[in-house]
Amino acid sequence: MIAEKSRYITVLTAPSRDLWIETFGQKHNLLLVPGAAEQHIPEPCVNPYSCFPEPIALYAGHIYDGSQPEINLLWKQRLNRLGGLLRKKGIRLCLLGTGNTKGLDKKSVTYLGAVEYDGIWDYHYFANAAIVLGQGPVQHNESTKIYYYLRTGLPVVGESSIPNNYLIGDADLGFIANYGDDQQMTEMVEAAIHNKWDREHAMRYILENHTWNTRGSIYEDVIKKELGSEY
Repeated sequence: MIAEKSRYITVLTAPSRDLWIETFGQKHNLLLVPGAAEQHIPEPCVNPYSCFPEPIALYAGHIYDGSQPEINLLWKQRLNRLGGLLRKKGIRLCLLGTGNTKGLDKKSVTYLGAVEYDGIWDYHYFANAAIVLGQGPVQHNESTKIYYYLRTGLPVVGESSIPNNYLIGDADLGFIANYGDDQQMTEMVEAAIHNKWDREHAMRYILENHTWNTRGSIYEDVIKKELGSEY
């Protein structure tokens, strides 16, 4: 069992750490190693939304299919509602990614399909705001898309149940809505689009605190501690 045989335990979020301690006690070396984004990314190139006249609210990421059908259904329902509310405000909601899209309302959500990893950056650069949806009122796993949104200076509206939504406040680039409050989220997306943000500050914050090099350095310190001169 992991709790019995591992010298170190890695978790991504503070709620996960607290749950581990509650379940197994504090006898383990717990490493809090949050997610990350790329240190080097391409410069903005071509606007993929040039055919749309409206501001763009982006949801980028896998929405699941057969692996988590309940989350897939929940997120499609949420995207349909949010897209309908945003449309009334003259904002287009776009979905970029993979997963089962059957049941998406084409009038409310523009499905862009999937793109190769190296091609995602322009979809982030040229959007006007980004959305992050929780998986429920209580959530322990982080949303890695927040790192990528902020890495490109894209304002983010997330939900209160997402454990790494503190990134939005630390980067000072976006808002946090109450979980499941689509009206509040819609209003925050609109505000995020029109606010004046210091996007460079947010990008620097990610570069200084949440790159893969930063994440790897945590493990490097542990390996040096365990192996000493052998490392």
